[in-house]
Amino acid sequence: MPNMSGPEATREMRALGYLGPIIGITGNSDHTEFNEAGADLVLMKPVNLAGVKRALGTPTPIMNSRVTSIGMHI
Repeated sequence: MPNMSGPEATREMRALGYLGPIIGITGNSDHTEFNEAGADLVLMKPVNLAGVKRALGTPTPIMNSRVTSIGMHI
């Protein structure tokens, strides 16, 4: 991202009240920063179609709960 990292963007979305699922994508093998920022899942680069399908099919606590988001569109 040009202005902020993925974990920074994740932290900002959570701070603004976004409660939907966030899937981070990183080239770094240590995805602790994404997890601490509030990401639900983290994919490693290079990303392939099978990995994306698996991630989108993985239920997260957010996907299984009844929450109302603030309507943030990304």
